[in-house]
This record gives sequence, C-alpha cells and structure tokens, in this order.
Amino acid sequence: MGQIGLGILGVLLHFILLGFLNTMGLGNQRGTAGAGDPPAGDPPAGDPPAGDPPSGDPPAGDPPAGQFSVPETYKEKGWAKKVKSQDELFKLIDSQDALIGKKTVVPDFEKGDPKEIEAYLATLRGDAKLEDYAALLPKDLDKESAGEISQLLFSGGLPKPLASKIIAGYSAIEAKVMAKRFSKDGIDGMLKESFGKDGGDYKKVAGGVVNFTKELLSAEDQNFIDTKLPNDALGVFYRLAHSVMSKFGVKEGYIAGEGGGEGGSGKGDITKRAGELRKQIADLSGKPHTAADKKKLVDELNTLYKTNE
Repeated sequence: MGQIGLGILGVLLHFILLGFLNTMGLGNQRGTAGAGDPPAGDPPAGDPPAGDPPSGDPPAGDPPAGQFSVPETYKEKGWAKKVKSQDELFKLIDSQDALIGKKTVVPDFEKGDPKEIEAYLATLRGDAKLEDYAALLPKDLDKESAGEISQLLFSGGLPKPLASKIIAGYSAIEAKVMAKRFSKDGIDGMLKESFGKDGGDYKKVAGGVVNFTKELLSAEDQNFIDTKLPNDALGVFYRLAHSVMSKFGVKEGYIAGEGGGEGGSGKGDITKRAGELRKQIADLSGKPHTAADKKKLVDELNTLYKTNE
C-alpha cells in the first residue's frame, strides 16, 4: 500500500480505538475536549476546593487567636471545669500520663513487711498530720481521749475526708443511742420493770425509793444521779436502794414527801427521827468528819429500824 493508504488505515484504527474506549467507560479519562480545557466538573484553576473557608481564616468553631476555650463536647466534664488555660491542659495531660502504668499494690496487713505497710498507709493518709484528726473530733471530748482517737485514725492511714465522715457518722449513732438511754419514756419503762412486776403501783413504790435516796444523798450527788446516769444504770441504783429499804425494814411511811404517810409503827416521832438521821449522814459528805462520826449516826439509824420491825 502507498503512503496515502497507510494514512487512511491509521485514521480508521484511531476511531475504532476511541469507540472501544468509550464502550468501556474510559473515554473521559483522556478527554476529547479541546486542548487546554480543564477536566469536566473541576473548579477553575487557582480557586480553593468548594466548601473550604477562605485562605488564612481559622477552622470553624475555634476561638480567636490568643484565647483558650474548652470545646463544647467536653465543657461539662468534671476535669474540664478545672482547666482554664492551655498550660493547665498540658499539665493535666502530663499528670495523667505519669499515672498511666502505675499500679498500687495493697500489702498483706497481717504478714507483710511493716515498712511496706507504713508506706502504703502514708500514701492513703496524704499530707494529713496527727493534729488534723483531733480537729475533726467533738469539742466536748476530753483531751486524753481525743489524743488516743487521733492516733488511731492517723495510724490507720485514713484520709481526712474519710475520717471526717466516719466521725460524723459515729457521733450521730452515739447521740441516738444516748438519747434513748436517757429518754423520759425509758425511765418510766425502767421503773415499771423494776417495781411493777407484781402488778402493784410501781409509781408509788418508785416515789418512796427516790425520796429515800434524796434523804441519804447530798443535793449535788442526787443531781448527778438524776442527770448523769443512763436509765439502765439508774435502774440498778434504785433497785439497790429498794433492797436496802426492804432489808432494814424501811417502809414508805418513814419517808417524808411523795409516797409518804404514817409509818408501819404509827409513831410520828420515830419517822421524824429517822429522817433527821438520814439527813445528818448525807450532810457529812459536804463537811469534814471522821469515820466514827458517820458510824455513830448509822448505828443509831439501824437501831431505830430494828426496834420498829
């Protein structure tokens, strides 16, 4: 074939090849547009991609340059509320990073090395000092007890916040228990249990016993009995007093005041003398006296009771 025939054959092969590429979906890979035109769909040369902010502007949502702000996603987090600057943020990251990988080993408190145990307790205790625990205790606690309890809390390695909660909780429980032991209802129940088992008038019996103790005790001692002894201890005291009355034949009639009346002998002078002797014995506790002085009065009182049984 001549050169013209070869040229025509080349053109035919070219169009056949283009048709094949179009059939395979590859015709636009090397576009048939005019030379120098950009690929279809691309933005003009030099323009930034669609949707991006103008060159030089900060990303959307970031604070202006020089200002620090916690992203909205983290603002309500507990740790984020403590971060006020970029420097604090990096300090927090550094601190947390230092803790990663650390493992706290709880020692064997019964058989472990005393030094390891003390080191562990010191870690729990933190910067708390012995006197810090004393400041957490009730103000009316005596100095010696406060010192012993403080030492116990300190040696146990309790952090101050935890020690404070334990002390407050224990104090509340103790107050509740003591209120019950000193309650008026509790006193009445104790007297009924002590003097009313036979179905008798326990209040009358109790009134006689209380008046008997008042004649034997000084006003200061009786006040201590009435205000300082809890109901259970008060019951022991009054039952003992009642036993003494029974043993020595003291009848309610011998007691001046509530529950009083004529004595078993019917002799008012004996009742009066017994009251005087009991008062003299009680008054001895408030002034200097010898054992012989008290014995004399007690012997006279006993003789008085025995002669009127």
